[in-house]
Amino acid sequence: MKNGTYLASHTPYGYRIENGEYVIVENEAEVVKQIFKRYLSGVAKKTIADMLNSTNVPNREGTPWQRSTVEYILGNERYTDTLFFRRHIPTRQSRLRISPIEVYITAVNKLREYRCEILLPAIQQTENLYLRAGSSTLKIKEIDREIAELSDKNILITRLHSNGIIRSFEYSEQISAVNSKITALRKERTRFFEERDENGTLSGLKTLNNRLTDLKKPLTEFDSELFAETVKGITVPNNREVRIEFAGGLTVSEKIPDRRRCRKNEKQENTIRLRNEERCCCNKQR
Repeated sequence: MKNGTYLASHTPYGYRIENGEYVIVENEAEVVKQIFKRYLSGVAKKTIADMLNSTNVPNREGTPWQRSTVEYILGNERYTDTLFFRRHIPTRQSRLRISPIEVYITAVNKLREYRCEILLPAIQQTENLYLRAGSSTLKIKEIDREIAELSDKNILITRLHSNGIIRSFEYSEQISAVNSKITALRKERTRFFEERDENGTLSGLKTLNNRLTDLKKPLTEFDSELFAETVKGITVPNNREVRIEFAGGLTVSEKIPDRRRCRKNEKQENTIRLRNEERCCCNKQR
């Protein structure tokens, strides 16, 4: 212990001990910086560990990076409460001590990761609502059945061509004909829902889904084009969360970590709440 600082027997990654004090190891500090940056951008802890292993970044023990190792670094106050964090992890100054854009990037990456669990069911449920409100349920089911049959036919044609049973020019002709029919059926299906999508909910959800599908890797920086196409607005209802309204009416709330809240605003909120409680008590006594 020196200057009131307890020196752990196991020196944290990114530090070494010199003359009884912690000294930052620059090359290791850069690794820690990347871990925090990726995590704040919405990258999963296991994925961060895999990325470090794929680029042959060494750790202290010379063993592969694990999810638990990344989790330990992210939760270690040695990085978040000391000079290390202020020197090596860039923060944006704002009323909330966190930029809504950072929250947006995190939300986009989460939606991208769980697109099949969130967006696809939302699209299906919206289509079902439109079907129940209309009188063409049987027509849409028939279109879906035809598309499925034609897709199976495509698979069969491809298999026959691979086995040399049909020649290349025959394969091209048949595949082209089947794909033309599928395209026409999909246009008819889309037209049916567009006529009923007066508020743009379904088209918005599909646009969001398509853009997230196009993302081959998590966002690490702000994409203005993606933002313009997929976000309707960002609101900060209180000092604890940021809400993002995506296209299609999908709203995502992201909690603001305790250390990144504006303490001044939080104290003001608590003062207002206490005053309101005092007024309520006075009114009851009267």
